[in-house]
Amino acid sequence: MAPQPISKVFPGASLSLTPELMAERPLVSAKIACCIALWSWIDTQIGSLFVSMAGPQREETARQWVEWGSDAKKAAALKTAALTVLSKEETSLLDRIIIIANGCKKDRDKLAHGFWGFCPEIDDGLVCIDPKFIIKHRAMVLAAIYSGQILTSATLRIPDDAQFVWTLSCLETTERKFISVAGVVNKFTALVAGTDAQERERLRLELNALVSRM
Repeated sequence: MAPQPISKVFPGASLSLTPELMAERPLVSAKIACCIALWSWIDTQIGSLFVSMAGPQREETARQWVEWGSDAKKAAALKTAALTVLSKEETSLLDRIIIIANGCKKDRDKLAHGFWGFCPEIDDGLVCIDPKFIIKHRAMVLAAIYSGQILTSATLRIPDDAQFVWTLSCLETTERKFISVAGVVNKFTALVAGTDAQERERLRLELNALVSRM
């Protein structure tokens, strides 16, 4: 289940954009932290996979990977390494795994970088808003003030469709997905390390089935 706009969960709910009030929903807050930590697991596994494909210059390759700040640079390096050491079928499988992992990263970025709010009417979730939207909304409000417009509560309120509710159920689904993806990346690393052709093919078929269900 994906996070839903507050307009679909509780239209017109009161919102307090005070992140410390996340403590009022400790189970939800704990799941948010867990999902962020799980992404670190996935990200580390992908880096370890890259090092496994890097050949004899592994220490230098690891240093470069850690220093690269660009996701695009990492993706290009991972693709180059895969084309060098993997079969066509294995490379195709890795491409699918990375696409799924990138989806996890988008969810993680929302959780880690979002601005969190509290709604007393929603007892099993917290509200997340893109900080970029908040800044743009503030600019719009200030422009209205300086132009002499009369502000209404509707003008001041952040639109409901920009407020997304992450419920405990939604976060548990995200958590399970992250765990599954980390397991798949770990298993693919085992495939790369394998030297027996039959075992590699067995792992590839097993991974293909797992990825197809994601």
